[in-house]
Amino acid sequence: MHQIKLVPGVALVFLLTFTGASSMSTITCDDHNVHRMSCDYGVILLKDAMYGRKDSEPCPSAGVRALPNPHTTCSQTGTKELIKSSCDGKKTYELSMKELHTSDPCPTVSKYLETDYICVRATHKTICEGSTVQIKCGRRQLIFILGAYFGRQDKKTCSKGRPESEIQNCDCSKSVTDIVAHNCNGGNSCNIEVSTKVLTDPCTGTYKYLELAYECQSKKTSP
Repeated sequence: MHQIKLVPGVALVFLLTFTGASSMSTITCDDHNVHRMSCDYGVILLKDAMYGRKDSEPCPSAGVRALPNPHTTCSQTGTKELIKSSCDGKKTYELSMKELHTSDPCPTVSKYLETDYICVRATHKTICEGSTVQIKCGRRQLIFILGAYFGRQDKKTCSKGRPESEIQNCDCSKSVTDIVAHNCNGGNSCNIEVSTKVLTDPCTGTYKYLELAYECQSKKTSP
């Protein structure tokens, strides 16, 4: 159980206890194209991610080798941060393995990507650009943003009445979790203006929308 203090010196805390959350683990070998995570219910919340090798069992490959010492680890730095910034709060997530090939943590060694995550029940909202969304929890609850993304990932969402040129780019979604969380986490309610002024512009000329997932968490006053 994690505790996050809202304001220094204030005794009010989050109790991040994701009731009914299920733990999942996925391994994808380096010679495969796509790493995929998904939740049958709820949304993804990444716990850990490792690209490299931590034991000799997964993903044997011809022409390369596992680590000679089974107690040695080989991992790329920044993998968890890279994936977490784009997967949290989504029902499904896919990552091209090529995106991890920015450095090689152990040349000539067969590598793989392993992710550990939980599936958390959450409230989903999709809000078209130019609107304002209100997030509201119960009186003795606090908002916790799981993930928020601004941009466009398909041609159907928020497309009514828009010219074709404004919905063509379907690969421009950007994480705005930090922005939304800064405005909402720890409060009972908040309003977010869905605009490039507030959320920045990941793709000029494209009509965008905000997708977010959040939980209403219990609160208590520490003694």
